[in-house]
Amino acid sequence: MPQEISAAREEDGAENEDGGVAEPLNLLLLNDGQELENLKLADTLENLYDRNCIKPVLIVAIHAGDERIQEYGIAGKPDFKKRGAKANLYTRFITEELLPFIHEHTGIDDFDTTAFAGFSLGGLTAMDIAWNNPTLFDKVGVFSASFWWRGKDLTKGYTNDDRIMHSMLKSTTGKPDLKFWLQTGTKDETADRNNNGIID
Repeated sequence: MPQEISAAREEDGAENEDGGVAEPLNLLLLNDGQELENLKLADTLENLYDRNCIKPVLIVAIHAGDERIQEYGIAGKPDFKKRGAKANLYTRFITEELLPFIHEHTGIDDFDTTAFAGFSLGGLTAMDIAWNNPTLFDKVGVFSASFWWRGKDLTKGYTNDDRIMHSMLKSTTGKPDLKFWLQTGTKDETADRNNNGIID
């Protein structure tokens, strides 16, 4: 499981002069925390705060390690190459260890919102964890997610139904009470090659 976690909290506006919380704090868990510098997250946050575009947020960025390809994915459903075999352990780490740790060490039982986000395989993982734990999360951000993650090799009779996340979403009765942000970069796929309504 992750050996390093980064946390950032915007201090201006998050606490009043007495040290108490001036307004509700939001929580964002972010996969692939080792990429914070490449994401220019600090600069982006500073810009958003300067323009009053976002409310106070605690960002907990979970650094992926050497086991990323095994820890990320869809819990209990490795892909056809058996990647993601430890995704269930990562899910338990997030839901049973990290979130309770955050609540305990911040003294905040209920954040105003609790979101989980990631990109690529980290986006797929954030989607899986939030989708299956809607009592813990109310928002999910997915950037260029690996929704192609599949249970069958392309050369072994693959069909669109072999995409694991697609199948999971289709088979869910009802819909979790979540808000979604899905984004694909301008240099990612540009076509809906399989005509299923999703550019992935």
